Amino acid sequence: MLRLVTTTFFRQIFAGLCQILTLIIIARTLNVVGMGQYTLAILIPSLLSQVLSFGLQSANIFSIGRKKVKETEVLYVNLLSLLVISIIGTIGCCIFLSLYANWAFPQIPVDLLYLATLSLIPLMFTTVLPSILQATQKFNIFNIICILQPVIMLLVTLSIIIFYSDILSILYAYTLANFITFFIIIIILLKNIEIKTYSLIKFYKEFMGYSVKSHLSNIVTLLNYRSSLFILGFFTSPALVGIYTVGLQLVEKLWLPSQAVSTIFLPKITHNLNEENSKDLAKSTIDIARITLFFTFLLGFIFSLLLPILINLFFGVEYIQSIVVALLLLPGILAWTPSRILANDLAARGLANINLHNACWVLLINVILSLFLIPYLGIKGAAIATSIAYFSDFLLRAYAFNKVTGVKVIRNLIPQSTDLQVVKNSIKGLRNAN
Repeated sequence: MLRLVTTTFFRQIFAGLCQILTLIIIARTLNVVGMGQYTLAILIPSLLSQVLSFGLQSANIFSIGRKKVKETEVLYVNLLSLLVISIIGTIGCCIFLSLYANWAFPQIPVDLLYLATLSLIPLMFTTVLPSILQATQKFNIFNIICILQPVIMLLVTLSIIIFYSDILSILYAYTLANFITFFIIIIILLKNIEIKTYSLIKFYKEFMGYSVKSHLSNIVTLLNYRSSLFILGFFTSPALVGIYTVGLQLVEKLWLPSQAVSTIFLPKITHNLNEENSKDLAKSTIDIARITLFFTFLLGFIFSLLLPILINLFFGVEYIQSIVVALLLLPGILAWTPSRILANDLAARGLANINLHNACWVLLINVILSLFLIPYLGIKGAAIATSIAYFSDFLLRAYAFNKVTGVKVIRNLIPQSTDLQVVKNSIKGLRNAN
């Protein structure tokens, strides 16, 4: 598993670098106002693609992991469901924009919003379908698919910017890149998984309860990620949203280790719960969370030292305030690292309702603090509110995990003498990964 995690981590680093390069190119091409408008425009399809998935990712992993449905049948259900949902969602979003765009997004041209909305159709598929490969533990293909989108986005953005450097052209690049990614993923899946028909009613009847709870938890968590951007855009200006986005995007790359671990860990624990003792798995979860936190903390320390250089060198003086944003977000980012792994363990146990309750409380904390702090402190207030919310998420998740499994979380997250050797082995595995 160690080699698999480090290989996944390596490929996610590559994807993360592509995302950062794309961010730098867009930030350098557009001014801070344009960067903020671009960020708010693409929030529409990126959020709706998660909201309208109705937990299909969780249902895929749970149903395949528990060997209740074959991946060939799940692929059929997914393709048919996503086609209908994405078309209805796009039409509904366009109707909403025609009626309320000026109220919801007063500082963004409507044509930008319509163009960004077109990406909802491919994003629905690219958001959900890779989970089938994750559930079947075909991680080599899964990792290839996961780096497709950032690589294609980088290449298409570069190609467009050579000829056109306005925000409309960059949004065209965003839309085109998503459609190209969509077609490639469909081809890869159809080549590796044969489609077999399955009753949609039966699938949703059997797994809807679990998937909805898990989905609501994921949606609330997603709102925790991005609610500060909405509130910041409402109370301030697109320029400040652009500055905040750069700091947020950079510091969130510290989640790469926990994302790599979660990618491998969730389907494996779902399978192993059929065989192993629950408490033993809980102890393994804590060990993995502790090592991941330790490794992320080291990366965070290096990140904090290099951040001023990175901002000045790659983004310019316009984004100098992004340094403060990233540093204020850093404690919360670190706290969310073990929380993500604990959440995956609880989800694999079928306890998505616990994650949902936890996420709702954290969202409430984030929104209240953001509404209070942003009007007075601007982007600093948004960063402080989000960081406190992330830390609250960890405390609530640790309490829930302790109650369910009987394993003390905070005590077991204290570094141990053997951890350094594990990190060394991880780095060695990362270096040797192909």
